[in-house]
Amino acid sequence: MLFGLHDGYAVETVLIRRHDGHTACISSQVGCAFACQFCASGQVGLKRNLSAGEIVEQVVQLGPKVNRIVFMGIGEPLNNYEQVMKAIRILRDRRGMNFPTTGITLSTIGVPKALAQLREEHLAINLIISLHATTQEVRDRLIPGSRKHDIKEVISRASSWAERHNRIVTFVYLVLPGVNDTLADAKRLAGLMRKRRARVNLMRWNPVDGVALDQTSDRSLGLFREVLDRAGVPVVVRDTQGRDISAACGQLWLRDLRGIPVEKRGAARQVA
Repeated sequence: MLFGLHDGYAVETVLIRRHDGHTACISSQVGCAFACQFCASGQVGLKRNLSAGEIVEQVVQLGPKVNRIVFMGIGEPLNNYEQVMKAIRILRDRRGMNFPTTGITLSTIGVPKALAQLREEHLAINLIISLHATTQEVRDRLIPGSRKHDIKEVISRASSWAERHNRIVTFVYLVLPGVNDTLADAKRLAGLMRKRRARVNLMRWNPVDGVALDQTSDRSLGLFREVLDRAGVPVVVRDTQGRDISAACGQLWLRDLRGIPVEKRGAARQVA
């Protein structure tokens, strides 16, 4: 769904049907400053942060069937820390939406300072780190906005959060041919994850128009899984969905708006 905002901008929200309910994949910003090379959301930069009300309203509009919420839509949630935390508290408050905190997942590239703040929050949410590389050089290339965030510090801060809250942190690794899919990468990933309260989600890339990346083969995914299994690192291979309806990685927002206010490109559904 594409939701129009009061100033003419828009955000994308995805309702994911599962066998045990519905997940709301919600946005935290209009656009994104981190310019991940594999994602459509950051191709036009960051326009502005969403307010807590605009974040919560996405869930409200999807209705009572939602039983899980993931901050995996447009934007970097830890780059809009105060409003995202305020939204989570509204969602979980008994006088608000009374949503179970354990049903809320925050996905981030990992902003060390914000991860340190998150560690001290009394919120039993789930945390996902978009890692996608095993060296600083490759991660800087894939996520230009993360150049000042040391990859080892990101992993350390996320692990500290996991220890503090007695929870498992999930690290997502997008396997990209010729970029981060070598045996050496797999072994480094296993080394980075070993003896941590962590699991790894391996993923294929969801193609984005105008981006010259390829989807990985079953063989490469199998290689990574085997190396991680042998190292004792919990690992799952995740499938990609939604491209047929432009519901992946900000594709609907980018296709319809290119980050331009709605009044300049036609109407979108407006929410209060």
